[in-house]
Order: sequence, then C-alpha cells, then structure tokens
Amino acid sequence: MSSVLSSFFSRDPRTSFPYSLPTETFTSEPQEKATCFWTLNANLTSLKIQAQKLKTLRHPNVLAYLDSLEVEGSFYLITEPCRPLAYYLSETKLTSTQLELVVSWGLYQVLNCLKFLHNEAKLSQNNMRNAIFVTSSGDWKLAAFQNSGSH
Repeated sequence: MSSVLSSFFSRDPRTSFPYSLPTETFTSEPQEKATCFWTLNANLTSLKIQAQKLKTLRHPNVLAYLDSLEVEGSFYLITEPCRPLAYYLSETKLTSTQLELVVSWGLYQVLNCLKFLHNEAKLSQNNMRNAIFVTSSGDWKLAAFQNSGSH
C-alpha cells in the first residue's frame, strides 16, 4: 500500500502536461493554440491566484483557463490564445473608423464582463490597465484577477 501511495505522490507532473514549456519570453501569434504566462519565485503566489480565479470564473469575456503547472519554483498558466490590449492596438492596421468600431465593441465586452463580475461573481476588479486581452477572433477578455476583491 505504501509503495502505491509513494509512486502516486512522486510522479513528475511534467510527464502529463500537454504543452511544451517556454525557455524565453515570446509573444503569442494568432496561429498558436494557447498562450503561456509564467513566473519565477518572486511572483509565484500572484500567478497561482490568477490561475485559481480563471479556473473558477466562467463567462464569455473572461480569459479561458486551459491548464497550469508548478515546477521547480516556476509556475506556468496556459490560456486560450491572446494578446495584451496595448499590443493589439499598436499592431493592428485599422482606419480611424474601423478602430472606433473595434474599441466600441471591445468596451461593450469589457463592461459586460464587469457587470458579471460585480453582480454574479461578487468580485471587484482593481486594476484594468493590464487586465484586458484580445483573442485571435478579436474578442476582448478580462484576466489579471489576482488583486480582485470580493464584496
């Protein structure tokens, strides 16, 4: 019995992790199937909280959690493919009219998510500046819930 338990607890979680782990910083490309956020020892708790919140929150405008892994003082969070809003806006080649429509639709999606967070999930989002991500389909989604508080 003890050998069964010891073999269960001594398994390396990397063997069943279906994603290859990055070794250097990169930006997500639209053809990729996932985006990986990772951190080293200093911010480990913050990203773990983020993973837990993304895992439990279900809404079309909350960034979709796919998987996470903690290995040797590093934490990896895998989500649907996305880009930070600032990069998306700086790299997108749109006319002013198109940009106005994209931003209007994006703000609607963000407000829809904030309404859900406030009314249903009872969470308040403290920092919106770096919390908005854009998926490959152009949807604006919220993440960065590690500093959110319940009310």
